Amino acid sequence: MSFTPLMGLMVARLTDSLPLNPTVIELGNQTFKMNDEILEKVIFSPPRNANVPTLQNLLKINIKKRGDKTADYYKALGFSEYVAIDVNDKYDSLMMDLNLDIKQHYGYTKQYDLVTNNGTGEHLFNQYAVFKNSHDLAKVNGIILFILPFANWVNHGFFNFHPVLFRDLAGANNYKIEYIALGNRWGYTQTLTKNHVWWKNSEPMKKEVSKIMELSKNPGSDPFVIAAMRKQEEKDFRMPIQGIYAGDVTSGEINQRYTSEVKKANLQTSENLTKNLTKTTSNSTFVGGDFTRNYSLLQRATKADIMLEPYPYMVIENALPEDLYQALAKEYPNYDTIVRGRPLKNLLQYEAREILNVAEHTISSLWLEFFKYHTSQNFFMEVMNLFGDVIRQEYPNLESRIGRKLEQMTTGVRHRDSTDIGLDSIFGINPQPTTSYIRGHHVDQPTELYAMLLYMRPEHDKSDGGSLEIYSFKGDRPVLRGVSVSPQDVDLVRSVKYQENTLFFFINTTRSVHAVTGHPMIDNTFRRYVNVCGELQIPLWDKNNPNANDSNRAKSVVLSGEKTLKQLQPIQERIEQSENHLQQTQQELEKFQITLQKIQQKFGNK
Repeated sequence: MSFTPLMGLMVARLTDSLPLNPTVIELGNQTFKMNDEILEKVIFSPPRNANVPTLQNLLKINIKKRGDKTADYYKALGFSEYVAIDVNDKYDSLMMDLNLDIKQHYGYTKQYDLVTNNGTGEHLFNQYAVFKNSHDLAKVNGIILFILPFANWVNHGFFNFHPVLFRDLAGANNYKIEYIALGNRWGYTQTLTKNHVWWKNSEPMKKEVSKIMELSKNPGSDPFVIAAMRKQEEKDFRMPIQGIYAGDVTSGEINQRYTSEVKKANLQTSENLTKNLTKTTSNSTFVGGDFTRNYSLLQRATKADIMLEPYPYMVIENALPEDLYQALAKEYPNYDTIVRGRPLKNLLQYEAREILNVAEHTISSLWLEFFKYHTSQNFFMEVMNLFGDVIRQEYPNLESRIGRKLEQMTTGVRHRDSTDIGLDSIFGINPQPTTSYIRGHHVDQPTELYAMLLYMRPEHDKSDGGSLEIYSFKGDRPVLRGVSVSPQDVDLVRSVKYQENTLFFFINTTRSVHAVTGHPMIDNTFRRYVNVCGELQIPLWDKNNPNANDSNRAKSVVLSGEKTLKQLQPIQERIEQSENHLQQTQQELEKFQITLQKIQQKFGNK
């Protein structure tokens, strides 16, 4: 079996959820096939007890010669014992038939902190034995990690697997689901929401997982289902019954065979079910947070969505799944909650530091979870995964100024915690009607690293206006007056319409000029949105000398094959302008040298 980049990433992320010096057993011996990219990610953000030099040594080995290094990888992560079971003794595996109950047939009773079934279970006919062996091998409070084929995988093995299996398996055995997702071997994952796991709504699920299914068209990228489940008690293994049919069982003898837990779980409302299954997911180390709902504003964003000119930004329409967006829109705080008796201004905000202190009195539990996630380390890592390289291109000295890698910066709530970067999630409204600009041409404060706006236009707001406009400077250099910009110095590049569920994200630079057009606010409407941002302790540029900063250097640009010709055109134009400017400078220099020679010849003998 292959110890893929996905498997390596999942194990690294799970390690800190296990005791120090944990033990691991794998069903099927594993040939180590982690690539350099994922190894480097683990090295940049290692588990607490990892031996980073050992991980770095793995990078030095040719990838084709790493096959026997799975045990070394686990030990580098801090594991004290590594064992694998297979039908042969390759890589010192224990030889046992996993189609059999190994506890009964071989008398094997040892238990481990982590049990993995990574690409092995689909090749075994006796699935009952597979899942029972996994259960029996796990310690109480240990984690069982499944990474198994989901879709496609034609003739790969006997079986493919679906998320609902792991939900019902957890219900039958009182496992706590730590994480559930779809992913491919290269480490891309897409967290599943509760509706996709619990019920048989296949059409909505197809829409939500379209990205992973599209990626699966690439060779070697067939998707897996990933489930990490914690064993909470030492009881005999129980077979699950598919939850949606649990209520159909009328035979007492059959009903007794299955645990009552799964039947109870399926008779609960989805809201109560979510509460019961998310009691301990808030500390999850996985990007995406609570597996029952992915709150992330970036869940549908990819690097291909990033525009580099006139500054790094992206626009995502339908940024959130429709059901989540509608629930948030319905529970958006009312006018009085945000205004809180303050004098009316063109912009009123309600920040995370205030909300998190009195949230139980002011906003819904759904919004509270949304705010917690977007001020978390997990969300910051999402931003870095998408924009880290872009930020390094814009600000090549930033990491040295901070004293650490971007991905290693400490995070907290803005205006509350003393950290490298303060994260905020803000309710914002523009309550006063205006036909002129709600916010004139400007860049944001130089301490802000990134910002994003999710527009939440009410359905009954039918008026025009409120769009965000993106500008570029007419000249080669930004012309700033503090953070303000004269309209005469810029050209309009794009207008982002104020419409529901539209996300605008940008990296803050001295070129990041934007403005907001007027909105009449008729029929008792007000312009509303959520602002999510990250603010540094140090400024990105000097307000008094904005051109003396990293963001205005001549940059090299890293492009992928996904970038379109339309995106490349302004970059090409900028390169041509720079080349023309260089040529003119060289010509002027040559003229100066000729003049200097004439002067020297004329006055050289005097």
